[in-house]
Amino acid sequence: MGPPVATQEIPYVMMHYEKNYTGNARFYGFCVDLLEAVAREVGFSYRLELVPDRKYGAKDPETGEWNGIVRELMRHV
Repeated sequence: MGPPVATQEIPYVMMHYEKNYTGNARFYGFCVDLLEAVAREVGFSYRLELVPDRKYGAKDPETGEWNGIVRELMRHV
């Protein structure tokens, strides 16, 4: 399974820019806090990465291909 993917969306997922953060520490916000709490409670680990094209996902009507988070999730299922 691939890493969870994210787009930046204030106040849910934001990124630290002022310091050299690495890994999951780069991200903060409501969804990041929620994911951390669920992972701790349920007992799983995860790695957050930004979606390369920074989109949520839409299907191209001509090619039928998805982009954004939807594409990344489909690739890693």
